[in-house]
Amino acid sequence: MKKVAVVGAGKVGTAMALLLQAKGFEICGIAGRNPTTVQETAKRLGTCGTLVPAQITKIADLIFITTPDRLIEKVCLQIRQDNGFGPGQVVVHMSGAMPAGVLGPAKEAGAYVLSVHPLQSFADVEQAIRNLPGSFFALEGDREALPVGMEIVKAVGGEYFLLETKHKPMYHMGAAVASNFLVAVLHWAIKIYQQLGMTQKEAINALWPLVNGSLKNISALGPVQALTGPIARGDLSTLKKHLQALSDYQPENEVLYKVLGLYTARIAREKGSIDDTAYNRMIQLFKGGIN
Repeated sequence: MKKVAVVGAGKVGTAMALLLQAKGFEICGIAGRNPTTVQETAKRLGTCGTLVPAQITKIADLIFITTPDRLIEKVCLQIRQDNGFGPGQVVVHMSGAMPAGVLGPAKEAGAYVLSVHPLQSFADVEQAIRNLPGSFFALEGDREALPVGMEIVKAVGGEYFLLETKHKPMYHMGAAVASNFLVAVLHWAIKIYQQLGMTQKEAINALWPLVNGSLKNISALGPVQALTGPIARGDLSTLKKHLQALSDYQPENEVLYKVLGLYTARIAREKGSIDDTAYNRMIQLFKGGIN
């Protein structure tokens, strides 16, 4: 599986192509919809670029379809109609939400299909290249294709685990909670500090050591033992001050604070840092005003 075609010249496809090329895989071509992007990426890889995916997929052993999720099945079908798939090929997508089954048109042509999803975010190509080594990848799809998925992950310096198709939505939700919701919560914290007069950069610099320390604590102790702060202490007086400040300055986020507070209170009770009386008082406090 050394001859690779990449369909989708975005961040994910480009990063994977560069990493695999560095490990001895032959990138026989890259395809996409934007002529400028395709040619720039092809030049960087020293390979051919095309707007017709079947031109390169038919000569490859391993095919990556790294388009946006909504286009994976459509692009796969178009390649099938253009006779771009053949028996024995392995066709891979890298979506966390979509099952390998969306590559059904390739399977009809005799190819094996696989989903190889990295538990990682892709801000840009260079960041992706730095972040992928050491990341975990979820493999889901045809049993015959799994060894190829394992080889791919090994080549980019990652680790893998196997995932059942029925668990794909829950798996992706976990990734979204850990990454997207983390970004949203930090965006909120930064906005709070900006209301105090800080610039965005100053707020990030001020909060980052705290965030980084919390992540290190989670890594070392697990999330339950890493929990600190007023909820972990059962400090209702401080929590009431927070809610009053929200009412005064950010009333639109009061429900969000209470919902997060309810979940955090359950963690505090699991930790054993609050008793049932303190827990019940916090539940009453946080449930107030939530419909």
